[in-house]
Amino acid sequence: MASAAKSGTLVKARTATFLDDDDINDGGNGDRDPSADKDRAGGSARSGELEAAEQKRTWSLADSKGKVVFNATVPKAPIPAGHTDAVTIGRNIDCKVPVESSKVSKNHCVILWTAAADAERDYPNAVVEDSSSNGTFVNGVKVGRGNSAEIKNGDVLSLGKSDDAPKYTFSIQDPSSAGNEPTASPRKRKLESDAEEASKSKKHSPEKEETRALESSLTCPICHDLFHVPVSAMPCLHSFCGGCISDWVARSRECPQCRLKIRTISRNHQLKSVVDIFLKSHPEKARDDEDIADLDSKNRVQQKVGRCFFFRPLTGDQPLSLKRDDDDADDDVEDEDEDEDEDESDDEPPPAERCQQCPPNAHPTRPACTAATIHIRCVDCMRLMPEMHQDNQKCAFCLTPHCNNYWPTGCASRLNNFRQLRDFQFFTIPAFAFSSNAFEQGVLNNHLRAKGLNLASVLSDVLAKVAAGTLEVRATNVSVSSEPGAAGVLVSGDAHCCIQCATKIFAEFCYLYRRAIDPTDLPDNVKNREDCWYGRQCRTQSHNPRHAQTRNHVCDATR
Repeated sequence: MASAAKSGTLVKARTATFLDDDDINDGGNGDRDPSADKDRAGGSARSGELEAAEQKRTWSLADSKGKVVFNATVPKAPIPAGHTDAVTIGRNIDCKVPVESSKVSKNHCVILWTAAADAERDYPNAVVEDSSSNGTFVNGVKVGRGNSAEIKNGDVLSLGKSDDAPKYTFSIQDPSSAGNEPTASPRKRKLESDAEEASKSKKHSPEKEETRALESSLTCPICHDLFHVPVSAMPCLHSFCGGCISDWVARSRECPQCRLKIRTISRNHQLKSVVDIFLKSHPEKARDDEDIADLDSKNRVQQKVGRCFFFRPLTGDQPLSLKRDDDDADDDVEDEDEDEDEDESDDEPPPAERCQQCPPNAHPTRPACTAATIHIRCVDCMRLMPEMHQDNQKCAFCLTPHCNNYWPTGCASRLNNFRQLRDFQFFTIPAFAFSSNAFEQGVLNNHLRAKGLNLASVLSDVLAKVAAGTLEVRATNVSVSSEPGAAGVLVSGDAHCCIQCATKIFAEFCYLYRRAIDPTDLPDNVKNREDCWYGRQCRTQSHNPRHAQTRNHVCDATR
């Protein structure tokens, strides 16, 4: 009896050794938890998914902040037929990785997978193809436009040479090794965090910021790299690499920065000196020899020191071509063979710039220039003309030269900004008239409207007083005054002047005309005001509308 009980206990113990944890927890009575069965089924499904995932690897791009901007799955080698997906990176919104940066090309580069597999790996090689103008770099090494380079796990892809260029880290994730990475200890994590903070503080040190700011000011806005043979466009004075702007003006005559029409381009020697000094302190910022050779081959602005190119006026949207002012209208820029001939004769002085009267040019109505003729340059079309000391060549007040009254055909710019004072037409009161007092400007406008007059009446009325000798106005390049003993040139209707000086003179005429209006012709809210202590020199009237309305400023200062 005892042996039977003992045998039964042994059988029960042996049976328990084959039960799982759930059976043991249930007391071995077979009552299983349904949730446990569900977890077991889920585990089997996850196991199946893991086995399927092991057939593929994933890759991703993470920006400088660690944020994943793109990820995809890469099949094992060999690449199946039809797998031609390419990941484009650029400024174009259609790119799979769009980048919001003016330093990035519309289609900057492309990442794709080659059919040839690495001998040590069972998945294809990733390559990046550079299609940008500013360059694509892999771990600091330039790929070059039209070239490709292999990228591996952990490589840094930079969309430019500058420190602030967008950067992405290329990563390949192997599912078979997922979850096997050792967890860093708290001490190690703290050391890594301290090192990262120290790196950030060093990166943002004052010296680093100053270097970055200086490099930014010495960067060409077209290629976004340091200037090489810097040149400046006129009249906006924006600077570019000689090769970059030469390539640009072949398509457009507008400045890439401000869209102003370019008239001339000339070497900027001072800027080149600053770039040379910067490169001596930071030789790692120097351009590649390939870039320099490419820019030199494109540079059509100057082939010799001291030569400046001028652009002839064009009609419509005709693309701009580089021409010298001393070339005939049909002469294009020299071809490559002629450039080589020029380089061989660099010891010869560059040809002098000539006006329409300089030999061998022959003007039909004007005498030819001689070696002693002094030339001046029109500020509108930037062309030369002989200085004849005539009133119709320079503004009587600021002395800026204009040629539209000298040449029978007028100025090539067709701006017509230079004429006799009486011939100017004004349709609005200048904004700076009455010391920018909008209320006093409105008083004059309302008076003229009530009398059926316009601003032409203001100009003719004041000029009539000037011609009669009852009023004297003098002007310089910076000021206009009717005060007794004021310095400057006496204003008259016959004086030739530019539009800038004419506008300043007309602003003074508006004040003189308003001051001469009979108070009985003014409304009560205007004529019953007290005079401001500071009169027309008051600085509050321009920004305090209430003060401008309650005080009269068309008067002289009493304090």
